[in-house]
Amino acid sequence: MANDFPSSSAKGVAARSKVRFASYFLASMACCLIFWLWSGVYEDDEFNEWYWFIKHRPTWQFVFVPTVHCCIEDVDLARLTPAELAAHERYRDFYRNRRSEVYLPIQR
Repeated sequence: MANDFPSSSAKGVAARSKVRFASYFLASMACCLIFWLWSGVYEDDEFNEWYWFIKHRPTWQFVFVPTVHCCIEDVDLARLTPAELAAHERYRDFYRNRRSEVYLPIQR
């Protein structure tokens, strides 16, 4: 009389390995999504260096580039397009106004 348990058969082993692979895959995708939502990269507007930082709130945007470089007081914000102005506000929200966050330089 042979064992009829699925765990002892080749099909059971294959099914368990597929489930294990799927669970590892979903866990790694969840970690990537959390990393994407809660961290970002920004370009320093004065020295053109890139830094990795932790966001203060989740957002889909990962790369933050200033639309107005350095000396923002000299630039007329009324001349910016609505898209450039929105990008500038996001950059200021995530970088300029949050200097106490964690920032790590990225080596080129």
